[in-house]
Amino acid sequence: MTKRQLIGSIGCIILLLGVFAPVVKAPVVGGINFLNDNKTSGAIMLVLAIVSYVLIRFRYIKGLWATGLASFGVIIVSFIRLQRRLHEIRSDVDSSLAGTPLSGLGDFASKSIQVQWGWAVLIIGAALIVLAASMAGPPVLAPPKQE
Repeated sequence: MTKRQLIGSIGCIILLLGVFAPVVKAPVVGGINFLNDNKTSGAIMLVLAIVSYVLIRFRYIKGLWATGLASFGVIIVSFIRLQRRLHEIRSDVDSSLAGTPLSGLGDFASKSIQVQWGWAVLIIGAALIVLAASMAGPPVLAPPKQE
């Protein structure tokens, strides 16, 4: 196994684990992972991690550009979607509970929704896949060395 295959494989494993790492923490609900937050994005990330690994096993390292950059795209779109949703929740809570005795409780609940460390794991996994694609190495689809 070459160095770039090793780095790419580690990236695939980290990306796969990142899908199950907590990306949001909400009161009462607790930690929510990428797959629970958005099933479509989570499924796409799982497929991208598996396809990346298959590309590495068949030594088609050039294909990692597509899967790595697509992973980054899914991460960015999902993060932006999450931020918009959090903003909408906070706005709805503020407007619906304004002037009531529960306004402080609603404000506390909406502000206690937090982004978690799973995003960093996803970014590291995608970055390692792109790094493996960018490393110099043997030609695409090179046969394994015979010793």
